[in-house]
Amino acid sequence: MQFNPLLKKDEQIWVFVNDLSRCGPFDYSHTDDTYPHLKNLIYVISEEMMYNQTRNPDNAKYFGYVDGTSNLTTTIKAPGFVSKGHFY
Repeated sequence: MQFNPLLKKDEQIWVFVNDLSRCGPFDYSHTDDTYPHLKNLIYVISEEMMYNQTRNPDNAKYFGYVDGTSNLTTTIKAPGFVSKGHFY
């Protein structure tokens, strides 16, 4: 993916996530300085995208019932949920 080279840390970016079959916000996490003279801003899925439909009403259309998960049942036509590796 490519974004504006002048992207700032406080800017949220929106990306279509194939695995979740939806667009979602990504927030700045940290700067990776693995490569000298190259500043890489690392973005992660926004917490609000993984909230249940009570905390984030926008997730109602994705049948988000459990915090920290995303329901893929309608996408993959079988029972399936994804999470970020652990629950908060």
